[in-house]
Amino acid sequence: MFKNQPVVKKENIKLKIVFAAAFVAAALLAPGCAEEHQVELAVEPEEGGRVDGAGSYEYETLVTLEAEPAEGYVFAGWSEDGESVSEEKVYQFEVVEDRNLTALFEKEAACIEVDLFFGNREAVETGQTGEYGYVTPYTIEISDPDAPEALLEAVLEELFKGPHQEEEALTAVVHEQLDILAVVVEPDEGVAEVDVCKEMFGEQWPGGSLSGTVFMQAVVLTATRLPEINAVIVMVEGKLWDDSHRIWDSPMGPEDVL
Repeated sequence: MFKNQPVVKKENIKLKIVFAAAFVAAALLAPGCAEEHQVELAVEPEEGGRVDGAGSYEYETLVTLEAEPAEGYVFAGWSEDGESVSEEKVYQFEVVEDRNLTALFEKEAACIEVDLFFGNREAVETGQTGEYGYVTPYTIEISDPDAPEALLEAVLEELFKGPHQEEEALTAVVHEQLDILAVVVEPDEGVAEVDVCKEMFGEQWPGGSLSGTVFMQAVVLTATRLPEINAVIVMVEGKLWDDSHRIWDSPMGPEDVL
């Protein structure tokens, strides 16, 4: 009854087993399947903080990296081969190849208190000047960028924004969007030069000698409260500041505006 059934040769069975074994072996030895991958971590600068998560991992393992800044530093992100890969302190990924990452840290910017001299509304409206003429100090906290030019520019930008609406006793010292074009500080001489855009005297400029006086007092008293600055001059796109009542032709200190 088995007369017409096909005969399976032992040689064919052996060959199939060999092929199957070879296929399994090739799959196991394929890149990334059975081998482990290295995750190496570096810190820049070295004193900026610490990292966790370096080591050997099997293919497609979920890796978790953590970065913790040292005192006085902030975390700036993870990079690899000079390219940013994450801005999160905790970074996760499935490992499919060797990785070499660097945790970047930056020094935390120090904050300092500075005085902005806004217009004193009562003095402006009544003409009765106070200790600081037509202006009065308002203290804020600001990041210290170290360089004197950068600090002066940051402080004047805050001054030109004007006081918050809730500060009803204070008035703005500029009446247009006023861009700062350049700031130069000569620390040896204690003199600063500030160049602003021509909108200084735009359509909203109220005119009159009082507006110019308020502006001069505000800028000079604000600038000279900063380290290394004893006097300041403001230019308008490279030309002398001139409000039709007074020309600002030399650096002025507090004694010149009060």
